[in-house]
Amino acid sequence: MFDAAKNAGTRIDLPLSETVSLSMIWCPPGDFMMGSLESDIYAQKSEFPRHRVTITKGFWFSCTLITQEQWFCVMQQRIPLFDEGINLPVEGITWKEGISFCEALTQFLKAKDILK
Repeated sequence: MFDAAKNAGTRIDLPLSETVSLSMIWCPPGDFMMGSLESDIYAQKSEFPRHRVTITKGFWFSCTLITQEQWFCVMQQRIPLFDEGINLPVEGITWKEGISFCEALTQFLKAKDILK
């Protein structure tokens, strides 16, 4: 059974099949400053104003882009792609499809008794 870590940067490998896993890193709750300083002459306009961001709940995120093989293990379906290959990243999905993958991954891990 996998328990959420308390330390930032803790890495785990979640098994998706006998040969496929998904490496994840823990991002705990906390605060950080987002944006550039006014003195940064290379900053883009979209990087201002600098402001504090608060993450109220920790979360796990993938160390890499989701591969086509990982997608298939979780979703049990292939998606149309420009470049096919099991180790290539999934591409051209919508925001909704990305959210569906995250929800399906959570259910997949719960069903395998990996996630509480």
